[in-house]
Amino acid sequence: MRTLRHVVIGTTLAFTLVSEGADYAGWTVGNIWDGYGTILRSTDSGVSWTRQGIGQVADASLGGVFTVDPFTAWVVGDANAGYATIYHTTDGGLTWDRKGSAAQVPDTSLLKVATFGDNNVWAVGSGTILHSGDGGATWINQIPTGYESVHLQGVYTPDGVNVWATGGPSGGYATILKSGDGGLNWTRQSGGDIGLLDHVLGISAVDADTAWAMGADVGSMRWSVLGTTDGGVNWTEQNHGGLDGNNVYAVDASTVWAVSDDTIQRTTNGGASWDGSSSQCYTMGISAVDSQQAWAVSLGLHGAIYRTTDGGSNWVTLTQLGGVNLPGLSTVSFSREVIPEPSSITLLALGLATMLGRSRRRLR
Repeated sequence: MRTLRHVVIGTTLAFTLVSEGADYAGWTVGNIWDGYGTILRSTDSGVSWTRQGIGQVADASLGGVFTVDPFTAWVVGDANAGYATIYHTTDGGLTWDRKGSAAQVPDTSLLKVATFGDNNVWAVGSGTILHSGDGGATWINQIPTGYESVHLQGVYTPDGVNVWATGGPSGGYATILKSGDGGLNWTRQSGGDIGLLDHVLGISAVDADTAWAMGADVGSMRWSVLGTTDGGVNWTEQNHGGLDGNNVYAVDASTVWAVSDDTIQRTTNGGASWDGSSSQCYTMGISAVDSQQAWAVSLGLHGAIYRTTDGGSNWVTLTQLGGVNLPGLSTVSFSREVIPEPSSITLLALGLATMLGRSRRRLR
């Protein structure tokens, strides 16, 4: 946490920051609320949230968010004005720029987005794997032949070269596609326990070989977390439970968080064992910075944001903003970089400005 202090110098407002500990910044997105899609940002590790995008974001529900750094993020959602919504910010959400056009972006809902850096971006939806290699200036649909009708709901890249896209059934079992060349070519993965699932909603990877996927089988109402250490040649079930499996987030090869409809799961030993806690219905999104700090969101009738700082032993739940119930929230994404402290030069300049302001006041 940091305290903002200011002094007035003529008509200039000078600020100084007093450090009180590391802060993480992140975003969560969700349904239409008061006429436009919901984007909320936190700059104090999820303690408080501010709504963004008024006058900038379309009347469309938003499904996916990916935080690049504390000031940069991508958001995707339903179609508006004839093509899917894609938004980008580089100033902490003060401004959100819509990317793409009807000529390049299909008239469909985009459900998830993932990037490597701020230029290589992938977003998925029904029959869609959109990719931009130039920061959103141009887009191309990389969906491979034969998967144009598959409902894709998960996407992740650990390095901008290896990319996974996941979704609903094709040929009787869940779809997991992998590319090893940035999306130019895709291979269907079918080894191991993939056949336990008819859809995969979440995917997360730490490198080209080590990844986790989460989904469920509708018929049996059973979710599973699958893990791979060979790039997806084989997937092994590591955890399972009732209802639907919605998302997964790998901090590193040891620590992985996952959410089902009504639970939040965590492993700190690469999936050998898991611990869990209950959550509100339709918990859809999960993000974490380490084995202790994590955030989850719910897409229920009224949304909820969960925050833990002790590995999930205790969760603080936020269900309202400004005294009003939150809308359903789909995904959450926090930067694993702390909000940077001002440089010593900046602090010196601010200090001098403060001293100058005080001197001017004494001379009056």
